[in-house]
Amino acid sequence: MDALENGYNVKENVSIEYNTYYANAACNGELSKEDCGKCLMTADDLAIIQCRNSDGVNMKLADCHLRAGSYDFDQNTLTLCSIHRSA
Repeated sequence: MDALENGYNVKENVSIEYNTYYANAACNGELSKEDCGKCLMTADDLAIIQCRNSDGVNMKLADCHLRAGSYDFDQNTLTLCSIHRSA
């Protein structure tokens, strides 16, 4: 996810070979675009380390939220790695 749009909230579907990946990222509206990007990079790094064997990730940090997986978010039948961290 390269761009942060629409009030620091962006949804994307990306196809790689025969697979489609879904993602939603959002930040606290008080963050600058740069700080939002840093928060989401931290969330992404934590997801890679802590959620390797999951179908998807639901990562909530103090100022940002990242949800991603290989399924449409309307299909809540798969196992999510869910991590919540404050400050």
